Amino acid sequence: MRTTISHALFVASVAMAPATFAQTSVLKAIVCTNKLSAFAHNLEAAEIQTCQKRGRTWSHRKTFTFDAAILQNNQASKATLTNEPCWDEPERTFVKVETSPDFISFNTGSESFSIDRKTLSASYLGLSYTCSVRDVPREKNKI
Repeated sequence: MRTTISHALFVASVAMAPATFAQTSVLKAIVCTNKLSAFAHNLEAAEIQTCQKRGRTWSHRKTFTFDAAILQNNQASKATLTNEPCWDEPERTFVKVETSPDFISFNTGSESFSIDRKTLSASYLGLSYTCSVRDVPREKNKI
């Protein structure tokens, strides 16, 4: 009898255990691009040609991937930044995220990229960016 009750309590506790991080968190990505312009970015002719051959209409694309829960609690957190110039390979790094009711800012330590939460526009180093938000699928994650 004692074994049956203990087994039933164990099964009940496992069934009621909180879900893991991977099951409950929602990943979002904010993708920001700016228009391809030689004048605005001091791009070389070869860089512009490479971008055009690749069919890119932007010179830089920045993708910030993070847990969406940080948008609710306005706490500092971390995100992954994929920084991709149209003529070169993307680079990934971790950045700090700070949120407020009006802005979400991604900080590398020396620079900050702030996005207006209402308009999804940003300005960085004098360049204007237009951003969009998308869900990040997790089906292929193994952990």
